[in-house]
Amino acid sequence: MVVQTGFSEWTRDGTLRHPRYLGVRTDKEPGEVVRETH
Repeated sequence: MVVQTGFSEWTRDGTLRHPRYLGVRTDKEPGEVVRETH
């Protein structure tokens, strides 16, 4: 299962700050998911 999340930022230790659930992504498989960088 793949879900979309939103968040404020990545913390120094690599966790999400203020994460929120945005919904299920039926268009992606778990193997396609990568950590986005901005």
